[in-house]
Amino acid sequence: MRRLIKGYRFDEGSRFDLSFSDTAKARLNTNDPATPGVSLKLIGLGLTYSEDDDIFAVSGTLNPKGVKKWTGFQEDTVKPDGTVTRFRLVLKGATEERWWAGSSWDIATDLSLHWNTAQEVNDNISSLVLESHDIAIKINLQTDVGLTSKETPLVLGFKLLGEFLVEWYEDLIYDTIVRELNDSLLATTDFDAEVVDTTSSINLATTYKMDNVGYNFVDVIAVYNLTTDPEMFINLAASYAPGALRQDGFSYDPGIITLASSVASGDIIRVIMKYTPEIAVQTDQDFYEVERFPSLVIEEIAVASVGDGGDTRDNAGGSGDTIKNFGAGTAVELPPARQTTYRLGYSIFASSQRDLTRLLSALEEWKANHVSLQTYALDFKVRLDNITETRQRSDANLSDVSSASGAFQVRSVPFYLRPAVDKTLSTSLNISVEPT
Repeated sequence: MRRLIKGYRFDEGSRFDLSFSDTAKARLNTNDPATPGVSLKLIGLGLTYSEDDDIFAVSGTLNPKGVKKWTGFQEDTVKPDGTVTRFRLVLKGATEERWWAGSSWDIATDLSLHWNTAQEVNDNISSLVLESHDIAIKINLQTDVGLTSKETPLVLGFKLLGEFLVEWYEDLIYDTIVRELNDSLLATTDFDAEVVDTTSSINLATTYKMDNVGYNFVDVIAVYNLTTDPEMFINLAASYAPGALRQDGFSYDPGIITLASSVASGDIIRVIMKYTPEIAVQTDQDFYEVERFPSLVIEEIAVASVGDGGDTRDNAGGSGDTIKNFGAGTAVELPPARQTTYRLGYSIFASSQRDLTRLLSALEEWKANHVSLQTYALDFKVRLDNITETRQRSDANLSDVSSASGAFQVRSVPFYLRPAVDKTLSTSLNISVEPT
């Protein structure tokens, strides 16, 4: 288990993630690029701040899948005399708001009473039982001197300290990249078949079983009756029910297509399906066997070269991160992360040239829509670069397989390799002056 820090900044990058109780009274302040944050908003003819006690802002949601327990909280605020900030935890996809009621984290309902100071959140967050990985912070902004001194609290951000279960390479390759490919890389295939008996359903597992049983179909796009509708104007597909879940836990056997109207015996139909290709990692340089077609196989994982060396920086001389417990006079210091850019070479295999071409198109769309990825365990943003054009190739020994190859890189992936350490905050400073 590792102690790691998740931070959140109220700046221009978070603008579209924020929500406010009243945009006429609270705002994202980006007038000063050096210290942007959330603050009250000047209102009225006299340009004063509202002294209402129910004004709030809600941060964007953090969703680190590797967190097992939150253990600390720190606000980053500027609070002039007469101003206050209070907090709630927003959990379960924003369906629950909780506050520390003195002995437990209860559901918060009262906008005037059910809030906590940052110190109260820090002192008790370790007793929060996690039922989901997502968390946001709701912040109550108050001023008692908005009409006279015109002062507002300014919230720059916050930090959360947590205990994480994470293996760095597994998180990057399997939990982040392979998982995202499995979740969102979708391609299409089609086939023609003669209808055996008049029917309003097409069973892809039995009667209309395809030669390639490796397809992981997720939906039906269309079914056309080529006999009665050769121009394919009328889509007969109504729904698709996948078959049994396979042993891998995320792909399915072929299932059953339900039609909006029946097709007659002897008619020729064209079925167009959407599927997820097999995603695999195999870095053996000599030989490997592809389990199913179509598939995308990551064949190479290497540190990307920059100049004469690898793009790896340990940041040994740089600064890490610190979360402070002012009430206890302690802090947890996290040394800086190693930043590494990885190059991933891949090959694509399909049982037909048409399937290969369609899968290549789907992959290009996937890369265009995933210029950045969120790491699974820590919810950090990393950049994905398409560094090599995809190449189709001919394999003399695989006459029944069409293939292509390419590569992309994931830039500046953070690996926290050194453990967090406990520190003591300085509470006093003694200066001795030598007599002259």
